[in-house]
Amino acid sequence: MEQSTVTIIVAVVTALGSVIAAFVGWLAKRGVDYLDKKTSVLDDANQLVKKEALKERIVEVVTIAVKSTMQTFVDDIKAKSADGKLTKEERSEAFRRSYDTAWGILKSEGIEVGKEILTATIEAVVGGIKGAGKNSSTGEEKPQPVPVG
Repeated sequence: MEQSTVTIIVAVVTALGSVIAAFVGWLAKRGVDYLDKKTSVLDDANQLVKKEALKERIVEVVTIAVKSTMQTFVDDIKAKSADGKLTKEERSEAFRRSYDTAWGILKSEGIEVGKEILTATIEAVVGGIKGAGKNSSTGEEKPQPVPVG
């Protein structure tokens, strides 16, 4: 083969190698972008699952706190009451005790929760327990939240 033919072949192979390398780089970039999009969707789904688990844990803790307050405070006060009902002050005290118990447990677990969310959750749990007939109350209104903090 002549020297000029060899030089042309080497130049074509070098150019083709550069084109192939650029194409492989482009494909790799597209693959990484595709994976980023897919993992982003998975990350979003994972965050949603974590949030739902956190909500469930908050409700679980509040339920424990409310039931504990009912057993250690509310039922005792009702038993001593002539009409079996709590006064407004006693309802506020029951709410405060439930709130403080739930807040303490959540803080010890490192779970940050807004005070408004905790208040609403306690009210919902108390309403749910009363509605399910698990409270020995005779239908008095639910405990009123007291300002906390």
